Amino acid sequence: MSSRKELKTRAKETLRKGFWMAFLICFITSFVSGLGLGGGVSISVPTFSFGFNLGKSSLIDTDSKILDEADFSLQTAIEVITGKSDSEAAVQAIVALLVVLVSLYLIFILIVGLIKIVIQIFVVNPVNVGMRSYFISFRGGLKQFRALGYAFSSGRYMQVVRAMFMKDLYISLWALLFIIPGIVKYYSYFLVPFIVAENPSLSTTRILEISKQTMKGKKWKLFVLQLSFIGWAILSVLSFGIGFYFLNPYMRATETEFYECAKKEAANSGILSAGELPVSA
Repeated sequence: MSSRKELKTRAKETLRKGFWMAFLICFITSFVSGLGLGGGVSISVPTFSFGFNLGKSSLIDTDSKILDEADFSLQTAIEVITGKSDSEAAVQAIVALLVVLVSLYLIFILIVGLIKIVIQIFVVNPVNVGMRSYFISFRGGLKQFRALGYAFSSGRYMQVVRAMFMKDLYISLWALLFIIPGIVKYYSYFLVPFIVAENPSLSTTRILEISKQTMKGKKWKLFVLQLSFIGWAILSVLSFGIGFYFLNPYMRATETEFYECAKKEAANSGILSAGELPVSA
């Protein structure tokens, strides 16, 4: 495995051949990813503040009469707000309204969550595979924008969807056992989108197995490689996030170099069978 410096140097050399196309590919991928589970939903919920005065106070009732020296209890407040003399009925009406509002809110959240899951599975994941396909071909000297839609035009769309779905599912299930197992599996299956990008005709089981076997002994190396971008990430944060759009091509190109090295080692160690993945000399 090449050193971090060598991987980054080769990535920079690749980017000099067409940085702005790589920038555009990463920008589109980031935008699409924001539509899936990676994107956030901001929902404003009105907040009501109730004040309680345990001493003496003056209130105006629904008949505009002044209630001097009356205790301001919750029932009285509800009665004043609703204009009902039957406090118990007013409480029941408020509770029923709150139940309806909470139910509608939860249904809305559920629907939004399901939509985002569907988008993640059928749109975001294939686009991410297309982005990997672009950087693999870009490394080889080709700058093909259509590579971004590779999953949709390769005739293997469902194979791509299936492989990426199983990767995400395994990582999510392991993450339920606490965070650390999920992180370990994230690195075990990190190469899946690269492998799918080069040969989606492989079975899902085989794709996952190749990634898992290839990443043995390399998880920590990849973690440290990604961590080495922390300085640039901090600068990106200080630039209100704009810097990340320029950092992404650099990181994706470096990860592609890592994949190529890992793939070559996998071929030499017998993890890859002949013809499964193209390996450069």
